[in-house]
Amino acid sequence: MVDRASAVTDSTCSRARGVPGGVFIAWRRLSRRTLLLSGELGLETFFVPGSPPYLRAAWTTWRYLVTRKPPVVFVQLPQGPLLAEVVEVSRRAGLKVVADVHTGFIYPTSLKGYALNRPFHTYLRRVDLVLAHNVLQADLVKRRAGVPSERVVLVYDPVPRIPEGTRSPRLDDVDLGRSVVLPASWAVDEPLDYITREFLESEVSRDHVLVITG
Repeated sequence: MVDRASAVTDSTCSRARGVPGGVFIAWRRLSRRTLLLSGELGLETFFVPGSPPYLRAAWTTWRYLVTRKPPVVFVQLPQGPLLAEVVEVSRRAGLKVVADVHTGFIYPTSLKGYALNRPFHTYLRRVDLVLAHNVLQADLVKRRAGVPSERVVLVYDPVPRIPEGTRSPRLDDVDLGRSVVLPASWAVDEPLDYITREFLESEVSRDHVLVITG
């Protein structure tokens, strides 16, 4: 979901939708957000597992970029070296670059995270668009990396599609006086499965029902 107040109408993100050959690149770990955004925008997902110093990942990514020459390249951060490589290759090949910033990149909390990400903050100023997950993150991108406001777009995690055949909820027969109501945001990282399991295993579930709203 894009924050309309922050979105750029003619952004690289909107132009990427349906563009053949657009790609979302990730190293080491493929996040669920990357998979969801790739599906929403019709992008190919290019995942290279690996670990620091990412030599194999860098070589594999370089070979992919110079061979395929995708018109738009999304990069999943952290992994500062990935951002640097894609920016340098795109400068020579004329590719559009969108950086999806995760908190670990813009606000590292360990010495290792600092070494792998802080030196690459300046590369954010050289991409076409930066995607932030929340308002605080967007502010950090502007203040710490010096990215202009017009190139920072707030994009919330896409809401998962409701599976086909899902029945509409019926609350007519629910006694709200004997209910545990959970106002959910339905964010991708919200542990609804864990909450549901814990409720079903608790004694409360014997005479109460769990109602999840959103």
